[in-house]
Amino acid sequence: LIPAILRRAMNGDGSTASTLAVRRLRASGRHPLVTALPVTGDTARRTAAAILFPISQRDHAFLMQTITHNNQPTI
Repeated sequence: LIPAILRRAMNGDGSTASTLAVRRLRASGRHPLVTALPVTGDTARRTAAAILFPISQRDHAFLMQTITHNNQPTI
């Protein structure tokens, strides 16, 4: 978890949170399919809450394959 991303999403600023998340993914060698998401308010806050729940390695690999240009799952 990156506190700056989570904090912005919790405050309802999903656009900035997603921009920071994209920057973080790129720094990790991933290439997201989007540059930002126009998410605000309750949707951004619910997304922040969902980030706190753990997911399996299989689900993580599926998400990475779905949201990035890298087609190889990371398991």
